[in-house]
Amino acid sequence: ASQGLKADRFWFMEMNTRLQVEHPVTEMVTGTDLVEWQLRVASGEKLPKTQSEIALVGHAFEARIYAEDATKGFLPATGTLHHLKFPDAASEGATMRIETGVRAGDAISPYYDPMIAKLVVHAKGRLAALEALGAALSRTEIAGSTVNTAFLAALAADPDFAAGDVDTSLIGRHQETLTTVPPPSDETIAAAALAASGAGATPSSDDPWSSLVGYAHFHSVARRTWLKFGEDDIAAKVSVRADGRFQVALDKPYGDTNSHDFRATPRLARWPGHITVFEGAVG
Repeated sequence: ASQGLKADRFWFMEMNTRLQVEHPVTEMVTGTDLVEWQLRVASGEKLPKTQSEIALVGHAFEARIYAEDATKGFLPATGTLHHLKFPDAASEGATMRIETGVRAGDAISPYYDPMIAKLVVHAKGRLAALEALGAALSRTEIAGSTVNTAFLAALAADPDFAAGDVDTSLIGRHQETLTTVPPPSDETIAAAALAASGAGATPSSDDPWSSLVGYAHFHSVARRTWLKFGEDDIAAKVSVRADGRFQVALDKPYGDTNSHDFRATPRLARWPGHITVFEGAVG
């Protein structure tokens, strides 16, 4: 409106004669296919149902996964999606729908919208759907670009959001809590060191010397490896025991006299110069 909200001024209304990006939420709770309806109407047909014939069942949430940095004012991010994996299914009692136009290996450039995917969940009630959303976000694996999945998961777990006490200043009020990235645990760093050492890599041939795992005369096979996290340089010793377990000892200040044992390489992604250990992959 021109010159403030005054009755005698000009008003403008935007008309979007298209489906909104949030339309999967409507489809999930109504059981309708709005894309099909749009095509039918464009072909001259009438709407398949009247408003009174549409039933709303359950609750749905849509999380828009973006290449953006929530810790820096949600600035768009770029990069190559070296690893991209979505959950195979929603948690029990919920259904899930994923819409995406990218795949592993695609580039997120500065020239287009940085949205990677829409993750939509549906359950019988709001809290059940919200819990399923958080679980699905925690199992989403993306490496190669900064993304907002941790922020979305934190928002899904926010008590005010869960209670439906939502307004446009919610994120601003809780911004520190929602965007603070906790430091990785020692075990997470140990998992990255294991991956960096190559000890958990599957041998590419039958040659016994191509793998660190194997027989040793007097002591476990071991190698040193180095990582960089932020401004910190981290050194670790990765050993392979006779029973096939991997043992990782971190140098201080990250490590202590205790070491970390792994039966297998945790869930992670290797990409040029980096290793990403995904939430819930260790511990």
